[in-house]
Amino acid sequence: MRVLRDESAVVLHRQPIIDLRRGVTAGFELLARFADREVDAPPHHWFGAAYRLGLGPQLESAVLRRALRLRDEAPPNTFVTVNLDPAALAVPEIGQLLLGEARLHRLVIELTEHTEVDDIGRLGWLLDRLRERGALVAVDDAGTGYASLARLLAVRPQFVKIDQAFVRGIAEDPAKRALVELVGHFASRVDAWVIAEGIETAEDLDEVVRLGVPLGQGFLLNPPAADFQACPAGVREQLARLAGDRDAAAGLGRLAEPVSCVPLGDHPGDGGGNRLAVLVDAHGRPVRVWLRGRVLPAMAATAACDPVDVALRAMVRPTEERFAPVVVTGEDGRPVGIVRMERLVTELAQRARGAVPGQGA
Repeated sequence: MRVLRDESAVVLHRQPIIDLRRGVTAGFELLARFADREVDAPPHHWFGAAYRLGLGPQLESAVLRRALRLRDEAPPNTFVTVNLDPAALAVPEIGQLLLGEARLHRLVIELTEHTEVDDIGRLGWLLDRLRERGALVAVDDAGTGYASLARLLAVRPQFVKIDQAFVRGIAEDPAKRALVELVGHFASRVDAWVIAEGIETAEDLDEVVRLGVPLGQGFLLNPPAADFQACPAGVREQLARLAGDRDAAAGLGRLAEPVSCVPLGDHPGDGGGNRLAVLVDAHGRPVRVWLRGRVLPAMAATAACDPVDVALRAMVRPTEERFAPVVVTGEDGRPVGIVRMERLVTELAQRARGAVPGQGA
């Protein structure tokens, strides 16, 4: 009752949710904290006691009202998420508070998995009304509690949060990786975004990014704070490195083979008429390609380029150059290999048949 009488006793900390592809903050989870001189207990104890005393809806309402105000204070182009027990949405006081808002943009209702929903149809109806006002829906702690594919299908969330128990140690646990892949596959089929919770080590972050999870949160990325904080510089640098590795793995660099580089002006030799080499300028950048005794202009593309774009560029070259190898360069512009056109054509054919990993449905 003291907390309910004093609204300042309800404090919402903000934990950033990071876009793991761009290295920027996409949103913030609002986590309830209670400032009370007499009781020092974690939030779930407060909510449990409130429901036992018949005050659960009032406490949920106090947190929700504070979250609605903070939504307007969040940085541009970010969302805020607030946890709600699905049973609380059935309480008229909670439903009226939300439906009383004309606009719920930038608000994500995060449904916890701690109680079973008796009337999924009613829950779905209310969530549809909230979506009409601009709210989005997340299912929290996927894989634990009462979570099931049936429930996910009924709710059709825009976000699916993978419980931290399945993220911590994922770098060393094939079973956890398999579960994250399964959740990701399901989420893609219902047009939802996956958020990995509990990222606490650089190794686990590497693995989550490698698996293609788009969003993440955890103490490594940023712990909960009393204000809105940006993504730390160190995290941005690590994500930029991982993005470069990922792009190279999916791009042209994956198809490259080693090649000799020869200074422009030197004769690479005929090597029996089959010598292949790249002629480079004084800065090590490709200028010509030596191919079977012929010298042709070098077409260069970075390792991260999409093979489809490269093939389209190659086909508009003059006829005598059209099937010359493409020189693959690093970000510094220096050659790291070449891709023969027959290898590029094979790649496109495999993509068309859905045979290239990561490119199929």
